[in-house]
Amino acid sequence: MAADTSPTPRQLDVLRLIDAGRRLNGHPPTIRELCEHLGVKSTNAVADHLRALAHKGLTTSVKAKGRTLNVTTAGRTWLRRGTREAA
Repeated sequence: MAADTSPTPRQLDVLRLIDAGRRLNGHPPTIRELCEHLGVKSTNAVADHLRALAHKGLTTSVKAKGRTLNVTTAGRTWLRRGTREAA
């Protein structure tokens, strides 16, 4: 059985924020900035979402290096799907 690569609604929100940060600022938001945008105080909650997105192949990053978070081609596909479903 294949692993489920579909993001949860909250993970899709995180994916959107990462993509928007890259497009608008040239770099992804920090974990603390993601917390602020999502309205949560726990950096661990956001880190859990980031780990899940990476596990699902929707993001990549360089370990121990800041602002290296990227949305993969598969992640962009989900962003397009989410946009169409929201319309």
